[in-house]
Amino acid sequence: MFKVLLYFTILLVPALSVYGVDFGVAQGILTPQQFQCLIDKGKEFMIMQLWRSNGLINPYYKTNYETAQAVGIKKIDAYAFICNSINTPEQICNGIVNNLPANFRGRVYIDIEPWTGCWVGTPEERLKFAEDVATTCLQHGLDMGVYSCHWDWVQVFGSGELSSPILTKLPLWYAHYDGKDVFDDDFKTQTFGGWTTAIMKQYLPTFPLCGSAFDMNVY
Repeated sequence: MFKVLLYFTILLVPALSVYGVDFGVAQGILTPQQFQCLIDKGKEFMIMQLWRSNGLINPYYKTNYETAQAVGIKKIDAYAFICNSINTPEQICNGIVNNLPANFRGRVYIDIEPWTGCWVGTPEERLKFAEDVATTCLQHGLDMGVYSCHWDWVQVFGSGELSSPILTKLPLWYAHYDGKDVFDDDFKTQTFGGWTTAIMKQYLPTFPLCGSAFDMNVY
């Protein structure tokens, strides 16, 4: 009886939130002291930009990855800002694979958001491009996810209803800048692209912390 009660007690305990940050090329190379500061502030994971909207690699990714790992941050992911006006899916995925650290074990998120001159063609052609990036990168053996939000999705694809059976199989990291580090109920008001749930929320942008500025995330 005691084991049964203990089992149900464990099930009723809510999962604790995990906090982290994401950042891009503008932050440059962070010092070990900055990464340690982030740990001290309760940040347990980071997602760093690897592929930029201009079709180039973030030259600081490997250095920051190695420093963060050496300091003790175990969960380190990457994101790729894709644009169909600049690169092919093969160029993007080859670039990602060739520039990830050899010991990378994280996830790569496809960043889908509007940018001047970034997206061309019809909504359907744009969606097909994003699908091809995901499929090509998966064929390289990468663990893939998607980053976007309702507003971004509408700007790129013209409608929040346009969805992809390929992309919705991937875990979703979404943005909603309400400053609230909870998202179980929040995502129900932010749905887009066919996803019914998300695994992570970006809830605050460019927050000053540890001598730089980071986007705040929670899962």
